[in-house]
Amino acid sequence: MNNSILFLTENIHYSEKLKNQSNENYNFHFLTYNKFYLHIKDINSYELIIFDNSDYSLIKFKEVLKQFENYDFDIPIIILQNKTLNDLSIYKSINTYAIFEQNINENSLLANIEICLHSLRKNKKIQFENNFYFHVNKKTLFKGKKIIELTNIEKKLINLLISNANNVINYEDISKKVWKDKKYSIFTLRNTVKHIREKTYETFIQNSSKRGYVINI
Repeated sequence: MNNSILFLTENIHYSEKLKNQSNENYNFHFLTYNKFYLHIKDINSYELIIFDNSDYSLIKFKEVLKQFENYDFDIPIIILQNKTLNDLSIYKSINTYAIFEQNINENSLLANIEICLHSLRKNKKIQFENNFYFHVNKKTLFKGKKIIELTNIEKKLINLLISNANNVINYEDISKKVWKDKKYSIFTLRNTVKHIREKTYETFIQNSSKRGYVINI
């Protein structure tokens, strides 16, 4: 599993040391603050953010994020800094996972990243277009903070396709795993997909050359 992590820092030396200690399990994206502001539209593609708060620009960082309407401050953030800010509410408001000193050993930081990602996998949210996301453990679809009402069959179908994301699931497997081979027809399936699309958007679930359906992540 390749975990996409955004590391915002001006400390190039530390970035290089972290790159040397990390492995193929981590997909680090190192950006300086100025470059991040140019790529803020990609913020939701990251599972974890590490913010080097050496110049205490965390408040400014939060204000920039607030300008991006599709960001809900639900990505956990690890902060590196040597002095705690007086206003502690800032940490909670941006979903701070942990705060470490800036000179934390690279191996220690990587160990804590793994702990964080393990926790995330237990409460995984799959992000989609138009501010939709699916909470895997709760098997619940949201748009922003609003729950999208789904039938049991619709939930089972979405969960099956997400569990096999980017792979086409054929009609036979859908019949066995969603309908348990009971009262199933291709027309029932198509109607279910239609209703899900009406509640989300047209390309949320895609069909593939009369083979089956797929959800791409």
